[in-house]
Amino acid sequence: MDDESWDVESDLHFLFANDVELQTDLAAVCDLLDKSESESAAASVSSAAATKRKRKPSTAPSGARNPHQSRQRQELEDLQRQVLELKSKLDEAKLHAAFKQEMSPAESLARLRQADAAMSLKENKQLKDALDVQNSFIGKLGACLRKKPRHEILSSDDWRVYKLAAQKSLREAAIRAIADRQLRRKDSAFINAGLMDCTEYVFRSRTIKSQNPHAVTLEVTMNVELAAPRDVISGAVWHVFSCDTPPERLDAFTLYEQFSEVAAGGAMTHSNLVRKFYGHDNHDQDHVILWRSVLEDAMVPHMADGTVEDECGWIAISPIDATSCRLAFLLHAVFDPTTLPRGAVDQRSVEAMTAAVDKLNVVDVPRINDGTFPSPTKPTLPSPPQLAEYAPFIERGNQFEIALSVAVNAAIQKFQNGLCRISQ
Repeated sequence: MDDESWDVESDLHFLFANDVELQTDLAAVCDLLDKSESESAAASVSSAAATKRKRKPSTAPSGARNPHQSRQRQELEDLQRQVLELKSKLDEAKLHAAFKQEMSPAESLARLRQADAAMSLKENKQLKDALDVQNSFIGKLGACLRKKPRHEILSSDDWRVYKLAAQKSLREAAIRAIADRQLRRKDSAFINAGLMDCTEYVFRSRTIKSQNPHAVTLEVTMNVELAAPRDVISGAVWHVFSCDTPPERLDAFTLYEQFSEVAAGGAMTHSNLVRKFYGHDNHDQDHVILWRSVLEDAMVPHMADGTVEDECGWIAISPIDATSCRLAFLLHAVFDPTTLPRGAVDQRSVEAMTAAVDKLNVVDVPRINDGTFPSPTKPTLPSPPQLAEYAPFIERGNQFEIALSVAVNAAIQKFQNGLCRISQ
């Protein structure tokens, strides 16, 4: 034997299979078990006829031909699931460890976006796997081609596509999850709109590109300095958001509002919004009020037969000093003619809708910054014919903006009057 000592630790990794080898071996064993089950079926029938021996009660599932092999297969499937769970926990541990390191806000935002992208890829794979399972199920049972998908697989993830269930617990969890995801998306949306760390007066309305080639997205941005502290302004804004049509209220700062109205053409329109206020006791933190449309609600089964509003927005109130703050407003409203109940849509109608949105009359406000919320200077015009189905949403949005300016300016005036009394 060589005099040099044997480094046991350096050779230990040869004793363990990596993830790929382990998955391959487990899959191969499962295939062998499937094959052996079919081969042993005939032998089990003949042996049953030749002997009348009593056997112990089997714990294998009903329909299993070989309890021992079925138990082995179940154990292997459990091992595969445990491997996936351990890999998921390892990824989460790596992510938490990365965020514990000191980094700049830009690096932190980049890490967060990277984590969201990884989560999206993981969710996409899970959905593909669920789809493969469903296709296999349909192929084996041709008589059940019209069977609905198994709701227990997707019900917990319906909120990701802005769907609400009828069950109260799932419904409330979905509302909170939708709001929390919109909060995580705020910084990216503000960066794209030019509102991140912006100190200039901004009021802009424009159309922006959408991932859907048939949809048109209207973006409205506002950035204004107000002559009242953060808490005064955020309280006034949330009062407007929370005192409209009696909503489904989860708590003092989370609610869900349902609104329906018949458009001029006779079609029913639905505007269902999740609204939430994120406040902070820290005087240096922003207050954020956000909203997001729900596209399907199990409690409103006829939504698919009408026009459904698709809108999201954020209002961030940043403190400047003890007597002033800055309000940043961002709205995204999606106009998608392919979702309208009138039927098929050609390229000409999409172009016509784009032109109509470009000319859409957003409430005109003066381009001055005097410490107050911009107020409308002229009445709004009727919606273009191409947007007739969206007319109730546009009109309600204009009314909401007017109500917001009145409430905020009243709060500013009340605060200024209090300062005058103190100084006297």
